[in-house]
Formats: sequence, structure tokens, C-alpha cells
Amino acid sequence: MLLGLLATMILTLYAEIERELKSQLEKNSIYRVFSSEIVSNNEAATVLGRTHEEEQIWKQRYGADKVRHIKQPLLSAFWKNAKSIPIIVYGEAEPEFRTNESLSEPAKIWFLSNGNLSLGAVERIRVLDRNTVSYPREMPDWISQNLSMDRAIAIPQEFMEVYLRKGFVNYTIANLSSLEEVEDYIEQMSAYHDAENRKIKIVSSLEVIKNLEKVTRFQQLARAGVLIGCGVILSCTLGSISWLEYRQESYLLALLRSFGTPAIILQLHAFFENFLLVLFGLVSAFFVWRLIYQSSDTYLAELGFEEIGSLGLPLYDTGIILLAGTIGVLLAMIPTSIGLRKPIGLILQ
Repeated sequence: MLLGLLATMILTLYAEIERELKSQLEKNSIYRVFSSEIVSNNEAATVLGRTHEEEQIWKQRYGADKVRHIKQPLLSAFWKNAKSIPIIVYGEAEPEFRTNESLSEPAKIWFLSNGNLSLGAVERIRVLDRNTVSYPREMPDWISQNLSMDRAIAIPQEFMEVYLRKGFVNYTIANLSSLEEVEDYIEQMSAYHDAENRKIKIVSSLEVIKNLEKVTRFQQLARAGVLIGCGVILSCTLGSISWLEYRQESYLLALLRSFGTPAIILQLHAFFENFLLVLFGLVSAFFVWRLIYQSSDTYLAELGFEEIGSLGLPLYDTGIILLAGTIGVLLAMIPTSIGLRKPIGLILQ
């Protein structure tokens, strides 16, 4: 039971740390890839002609909810006392700003803010020499975090085509979910723009993610080492006990064999006896660890863990513990199997 408790405790804490690490990575958007492309007035018309097709390609490949596209023209809007506010332009492939519109209604101009402004139902703004109205709404997190904006005017692309042809900055924000996705996305994005002879700046945490993956792989090796060590100790312990039992019961076993009992039946008896003992120990260790784990919630929370409340041992690790116990029992049968191969007459004489 003590070996089972040790293995369960170590594997559970490893699993808890891994879950917490993934939670923090997702919370801090470490799988986010931010790319920007400065498009000059000479290239603007060509790039704009391909915009919708490009946006559809990335959204279809990685998911519409994972890849966002916006543009920032080289001009600003003005609001109340000539306050300058940056403009962002959204296209047809960006549904977030079009969700409340029916097909018959034109796209709206949105006044995005982080909530610290006192805004009315509509706000009048000015873009160059044109006055218009905008509708206030909360600034999406993916814009404020990546573009460091606390307010902006979001205008549909069809309203800004003329101004975009004078040059703009093209932004793409991808919120991915794994190292493999990040590597593939960066490779595909770089290859596409190289083929189009366009320069793009990509900002990501790819190297950090790779280092964290190395730590995770080392953790998996450590977990495997714990299981192998526990299995070896278990097999040595059970093997010693089995050999001592055989030496004490060798005459009885030989007598049973002389009555016609096959050696395989005696081996199966020894296997199930040891297996049930191991299973009882593991189950007991599992329930003891549950009590210890639940009583340590407060301490783990003080250490900064957020995923508290479950036992924290994955089904895969549970299966590995049972497999290690079974292998330990099989290895422990080797001395008994060797003893059962001795001639019956040599033992009974």
C-alpha cells in the first residue's frame, strides 16, 4: 500500500502541475500568434483584392473562432473636442461586429471602449471631412490586448475602401491551442507571404512553448521512472515473500502435484493471491490519497493552483499503476516457477 500511495501521490502532483501549467498558458495566451503587415499605397489595391479570399483560407484551415483579421488605415477619427481615436476596419469574414445585424441592414460603425467612458446610445464622430454616427460597445479583449487600444472606431471595410487604397496595416491574430498548431501556422503564414513577395512581421512565443514542451517530456520520463522503480521494488518484495512461502510450503505443493494437480494451477493460485494483495494495496492507497489530497486544498490554493477539487490522477496514469503492479506480480512468480520445476520425488523423499 505504501508503494501505491507513493506512486499515486507523485503522479497526482505531476498531473496537477501539468494541468495548472496548461491553464496558465491558456490564460496568458501563450499560443497566440500576432502578425502585422505594412501595406503601402502601391500594393494596397492588390492586397485588398485578395483580402476576403485570404481571410477565408486561414479561418477554414484553423477555425473561424481562432483567427481574426483587422486593418488599420493611416488616418484617425475625431470625437468630442477633436479627440483623436484610432480606426480599425473589419471585413465580411469577421463576424463579431456583424452578429446583431439582419441581412437587410447595413453594417454598423462601432465605438469600441473599455467601459471607462460615459457614452450615449450613439456617438457622433468625424472621419476626415465626413461626420457620421457610431454605436458604443465594449472593446473585445483580443483587440485591446494585441493592439494596446482602450478605445477605437470599428468601420466596415466597404465604407473604407477609398482610404485603405492609400495604405494600411494588416493585422492577423491567431489564438491556437497547441505547439503543433503554432508551428504549422507560422510555417504556412511565412511561406504564403514569401510566395507573394510580401513582408510580414510575426510575433509569437514559439521558443518558450518549445522549452515548456521539453520540460513536459522530462516530466513524463520522471513519471515513467517512478512507475518502473515502484514496479521493481514491488517485484523484488513479492518475489522474496513468494520464495520464502515456497520454501515453507514446498512439501505441500509437491504433495498436491503428486495427486495430479497441474503446476499451472498452482502458479495461477500464486498469481491471483499476490495480485489481489497488490490490488487491495493500490485501492487502499487510492482512497487514503483522496483524503490527503482533499485536505490539502487550502495549502495548494496558497501555492497558486487553480484546478483544485478533483483527485487529479488521469485515467492513463491509473492504468499504468495497475499495469506496473501486474508486471511486478508476474516477475515475483519467477522464483516459485523455478521451484515448481524440481522433481516431486526429490522434495518428498
